[in-house]
Amino acid sequence: MNTFMQEVLAYIHQNYQTVTVNELCKKFGYTQSHFSRIFVAYNGVSAVEYIASAKVFYSFKNMDAHKSVLKAHLDVGYLSTGTFTNNFKRKTGLSPKKYQLQVPNLFAFIKKAEIDEQNTYEYSLTNTSTKNNLEVNIQLPRAFEGLCFVGLFKRMIPNHTPVLGKVLKKSKTIVFDNIPDGRFFLMSCGIPKTNNPLNYFFLKDEYRAFINQPFIFEHNKSYKTTLTLRKKVPTDPPLTINLPHLLYSQLRKQK
Repeated sequence: MNTFMQEVLAYIHQNYQTVTVNELCKKFGYTQSHFSRIFVAYNGVSAVEYIASAKVFYSFKNMDAHKSVLKAHLDVGYLSTGTFTNNFKRKTGLSPKKYQLQVPNLFAFIKKAEIDEQNTYEYSLTNTSTKNNLEVNIQLPRAFEGLCFVGLFKRMIPNHTPVLGKVLKKSKTIVFDNIPDGRFFLMSCGIPKTNNPLNYFFLKDEYRAFINQPFIFEHNKSYKTTLTLRKKVPTDPPLTINLPHLLYSQLRKQK
């Protein structure tokens, strides 16, 4: 990613409450049509979509049981509760209220998964049978303790449920099989152990890794790659999908 786009994304994260596309165009000296083309080319989504996802991401820190949805949406710059609720649900799969209510149960589930003897969990949103596969060597920091989520996403910004995913606890090589034909981005997020429930939802100390270019699967395609997780940086895309809830719901379906 070039310096220009890093500056754009950093500006969005610093001013997510009020920033608009028009403001970005004026600040960086582009027409709206030219800026929009450049932004989509680098990030895979429009600037409007990116800003909306950033607002949802930063609202997570207010999603405990003691703060109202009204407080949460005002804090991130929404004037309408309805608009905030619709956007929140579209990007997380849950309404803000349901998100709040599930925090204690999901926290208990994640703490159990951290000490469980099972080292790898899998989830899939497709029943496709293909010979497309992807081998990924996951490299976590040596002292890492927690859960590492790895997924194949349809878009570069992880504001939707991955088509395939795995959760692991240590560095290892994993293989995604039966990948449907299409273009998918590979992303990973490592969440360290914590005794603060909100740290599993409003991610701030996590590790990240992703491949900028999509993998194109067709005609029984196979790939091999490596993901080396490092501390999150300000220009990383906002991750709005609720990873603990995703794992919890998928494992319940498998029982």
